[in-house]
Amino acid sequence: MDEYKISQTPGNKKSTPSTKGKKTTKRKGSKAPKARNTKSLSPQYVMGGIVVALVLILAGVAWAHFVAKDDTPGSGNAASVKDGGKAGSKGIVPGEAFNTVTNAIGDKNPSSLNKYYAKNVKVVIRKKGINQTVSGKSVEALIKDVLNSAQTPWDWHVSTAQLSAWQQGPYGQYFTGNVIVGISNDGTVVSIELNDNGEIITVFIAPVGDLTTPGTTTPANDTTGGGATNPTTPTPTPVDSDNAAD
Repeated sequence: MDEYKISQTPGNKKSTPSTKGKKTTKRKGSKAPKARNTKSLSPQYVMGGIVVALVLILAGVAWAHFVAKDDTPGSGNAASVKDGGKAGSKGIVPGEAFNTVTNAIGDKNPSSLNKYYAKNVKVVIRKKGINQTVSGKSVEALIKDVLNSAQTPWDWHVSTAQLSAWQQGPYGQYFTGNVIVGISNDGTVVSIELNDNGEIITVFIAPVGDLTTPGTTTPANDTTGGGATNPTTPTPTPVDSDNAAD
């Protein structure tokens, strides 16, 4: 009985250590990382921004080109003639002027040349007996009928040999310098001279038969070469329209 009582005595149980008066330390729990308050950019927004930037850049380039062109000599008339009309230089016609003149005459629309005339223009029309200097505003009235009655198409790439023959004729001065020369299907020849500012200063029109002196032959079926010449050499070198002259 005694052993039983002893084994059943509560005092043999291990008592839990008292925590009275002691501060219990709490274990620090691992905190969940805070979610970043950022959103990824949508691909549509990125592409939209790139497109807007490209449009602005192109607009700036176009505006700069427009302003630069507007400030060049002869702006509003035609591109400047580079190195043309000076002693010892070759006659050079800018591509813009060449295209404007040839299209206006070929399309029977000489009125589109009005903004390209200089203040005073010399007009020579053999068929009408006209040889005078008039204001740029009066040129169209003089040349319109003659040019519109010429048969198309026009050849604007007259050969070197043909130009040389015309230069040696009675009207050779109209086929030198910064000139655009063409011959229509029925033999009407026109020569348009430009100054260094790209303005038209001379319009010469005559039948091809009037351009050579007796004994000087005009080569036939020879359509290679260009429409502008160098007046300083005995055998002029024709120069075609210069598309790079701006």
